Amino acid sequence: MNKSIFKNIFIEGSFLLGWEVLPQQIKIFIEVCLLESHPEFDGIKPNEANCYKLATLAIDQYEKTSGFPIDQMEPEWDSDFSDYKDLEEINSIDLGEDSFRLEADEIKLEITGITSITLEF
Repeated sequence: MNKSIFKNIFIEGSFLLGWEVLPQQIKIFIEVCLLESHPEFDGIKPNEANCYKLATLAIDQYEKTSGFPIDQMEPEWDSDFSDYKDLEEINSIDLGEDSFRLEADEIKLEITGITSITLEF
């Protein structure tokens, strides 16, 4: 797998927003914390400590999943609709030859038998 999709992203400062598990694809919605050297970095907004961007991890053709309590968890807005509610702060993301693992405080997602993974902004 292409581990460079996470280059210049501060994973431990990023947030899990939700997911959607379909028969042939899994989408994981995250708010990524970009380092200044990332091509999508466009400055830090007022009242924020870092540059954040909404992104979707698209995982195609997988064999097995674990840790998803339900098949769909859509991102939700906060009470004043100014930002998304963060489901969990991401502690780590590991990408193997054909596997993906995301660990947060309460959630540990694992997907095996992956043929491709992309990060879309």
